[in-house]
Formats: sequence, structure tokens, C-alpha cells
Amino acid sequence: MGHSLGKISAIHRYPVKSFRGESLQEAAVSRFGLYGDRSRAFLDEKSPVRHLTAKHVPKLLEYQAACVSEGDETSFPDVRITTPDGRVVPWTDEELHKEIEQLSGRPLVPVTFTPQDELMGVDQAQLLIVTDASVRALEQMWGKPVDPLRFRPNIVLEQADGVPFAEEDWIGRRIQIGEVVVEVYKKCKRCSMVNIDPGDYSIDPGLLKTLATSREACFGVYAAVVETGVVRVGDVAGLLG
Repeated sequence: MGHSLGKISAIHRYPVKSFRGESLQEAAVSRFGLYGDRSRAFLDEKSPVRHLTAKHVPKLLEYQAACVSEGDETSFPDVRITTPDGRVVPWTDEELHKEIEQLSGRPLVPVTFTPQDELMGVDQAQLLIVTDASVRALEQMWGKPVDPLRFRPNIVLEQADGVPFAEEDWIGRRIQIGEVVVEVYKKCKRCSMVNIDPGDYSIDPGLLKTLATSREACFGVYAAVVETGVVRVGDVAGLLG
């Protein structure tokens, strides 16, 4: 491993697209990202390629999803949902599906992907990485505290040098993170979902406006998986080559 970039401070997986996710101490990384990430989604029945997201229904973020079994090469782990009113139900619960359909105001199809499906419920392959230094810099730009979960990252890196937005300089480079090797390939263009506070679900359009004027509405980077393995909180990340 070459130049040290820092270490993993947090790992997040989102078993259901646009639902609140789970924080992990370690996670398996498959060729398409964190194993089980976005393995479920709701599709618009009238437009099957369109996923339902919190951009259109912010209340989706009040539903929390967690994997509750191991899964294997042919099927992802079972998923448990905790609803805003505290009910705990399986992903397959028909009342849950009706509830989400009523919230969206459109007919929906709940979809469960398999490990053989390429993109599943993600918008881009494969891991989304943000850094603590960039979060702190954005707080200064915006003038308010910023929860990294606004950006739905898979991996949060505690940077060694503390230089904000240095991750954008990693584009085109390979990085080893624990057992895993990834290639950073593009910045993440942001939408209005970042305006939703993951703590109290309040909406403030000022954050996206700040990103639009200062960072071309981009925050964080996408990385494609080159070598699979396991990542753990505390694992060191370093540039290769």
C-alpha cells in the first residue's frame, strides 16, 4: 500500500433503497458494492425502471431497514423494517407495501434483487465514499452542522491529512481499503435528498444550494470494486501505484 489516506470511521448499508440504513462494524464487499446494499426497492408500476425515492417521498427515510440473516451467493439476507410508529415487520409484509403505496400516491411493485443482478437499487456502481474533512468544510460553507448520513455514504473515511475534497483527486486511482481494492471513478452529483436532515427529517433547501454554488452540487465519490473482501471500521485506506 502506498500513500496513506486515512482510516474507515463508519460503514453504512441501506438494504432498502431510500429507507434509513444500518451502521456496521464490518461488511462484505461484493463486485457490486456492500453485500445486501439496496437489495430491495419499490418500483413504479407504470414505469418499471423508476425507483421510488425519498426525493419524491421524504417520509421514506423514517423507515429503517436492517439485514437479519446471512444470505448466500443466490439470495441476499432477509430484511427487517422498523416503521415510524415503531412496528417491526419483515420486508415481505403486505401491509407495509400498502402503506408505502399510500404514501407515494402511485401503484408500486416491491422488488427483491439477487446477488446476480448488477445494479440492483443503486444509481451508480458501486461504493459511495465521503470524508470527514469534506463534511467539516461543508459545515463551514453552510454555517450549520452537517450529518454525513445526509449523503447516504457506504464508507466514511477519517482523513490522515485533513484536506477537504481531496477525494476528488483520487478519481482514476486505485485505493486499498482493508482487504478490498476499489477504483475511484467519478464525483457524486447530488439531488434534493441531501436537504433532508436524517435526525429530525426537517427539510432545508439551503444545503443543496450551498453545494450547487460551491461544489457544482457534488459531494463524495463513487468507487468501483476491483477486488472483493471485507472492510472493517478502523481499516486503513491507501493509494496504490
